[in-house]
Amino acid sequence: MDRLDSKVKMCVVLHGKRNGPHEPQEIHRLFAEGQLRKEDLAWKSGMQGWQPLDVVCPELFTADVTTSASKSHPQPALKEHPR
Repeated sequence: MDRLDSKVKMCVVLHGKRNGPHEPQEIHRLFAEGQLRKEDLAWKSGMQGWQPLDVVCPELFTADVTTSASKSHPQPALKEHPR
């Protein structure tokens, strides 16, 4: 997983209210705990307006999608090749 830029703080809409700015590690923790969803709005310096978290921080979701997909569809056990 790409690391969040550790220098860029971000504001989010949390429980219906603007919240922050937060360090990237805090954003990751809030997401991992289920307090933030990918649809929740986020903003960081340089942006014109608020956008969904998965647009602002796509790196939060790349590993999670892979991990959850592998959990929901486990690979079949490999059988020994007949000789």
